[in-house]
Amino acid sequence: DVADGVTVPGTLVIHDRVRATGTVVQPRLALRVGAGASLAVVQVVTGAAGTAANSVARIEVAAGARLTLLRLQESGAGACRLDRTELVLAAGAEASVTTVDLGGGAPARQDLVVSLAGDDARLDAAGLCLAGGSGHVDHYLAVTHRGRRTTSRSQWRSVADGTGRVVFNGRIVVAPGAAGTDAA
Repeated sequence: DVADGVTVPGTLVIHDRVRATGTVVQPRLALRVGAGASLAVVQVVTGAAGTAANSVARIEVAAGARLTLLRLQESGAGACRLDRTELVLAAGAEASVTTVDLGGGAPARQDLVVSLAGDDARLDAAGLCLAGGSGHVDHYLAVTHRGRRTTSRSQWRSVADGTGRVVFNGRIVVAPGAAGTDAA
């Protein structure tokens, strides 16, 4: 929990690591960036071969706050990753999210679900997915514009090699009353 008006110096690094083969974990992460506050987070997600993880992160960005999130995922062959990140942005809040998925998983899935709940909220999201060998990388992006004059920009790139497979599904929803929405 970042208090209102606080700029956290440096970068918060969170390493979500599954080491022992045969291990199944279900980690949960809850972050709140207070009004007018600022936070930069790097989330590193790794898993050994033969592990499974089902993780959920919920991040609330209060009015006028700023969040920078970089998520890096690289798991061993045969590791299963199912990850969901939920972002809620209040009025005037901004989030920049970059996700890099280096595959290896069978499958490796990342859901990014964003609600631009307050007026003048802004999201910049980008993703890079790489699947080599027999890896399977699956990304889902859902952005809902609820506030007025909200803005979202999203861009994803994917590369598959060998019998690797990459899937991307994206969805942008403009709720009734979200006048002035600008999404691309």
